[in-house]
Amino acid sequence: SLGIMALEMADGEPPLLDFPPLRALFIIATQPAPTLQSPEAWSKVFNNFLAKCLEKEPSNRATIDQLLAHPFLKKASNTKFIPPLLKKYGLLK
Repeated sequence: SLGIMALEMADGEPPLLDFPPLRALFIIATQPAPTLQSPEAWSKVFNNFLAKCLEKEPSNRATIDQLLAHPFLKKASNTKFIPPLLKKYGLLK
């Protein structure tokens, strides 16, 4: 969800917006993860962050702790307020 939200914010629209819902679900299940429309317009660190968020294989996907330590979030903002929110909503123990 975080990766898709970041992708939406960067591109200005969600991936697969032009597809009917059932077709979009099929594409999500069978195709590689979506990418930025213009990856060269964004920093390498942001592209790397997205790749870690959008890894389709759950066992290979970055954990919350790994994402919080990612250089993109470290550079973008102070992340100290994020863990309490994740705990509040049961996403971090």
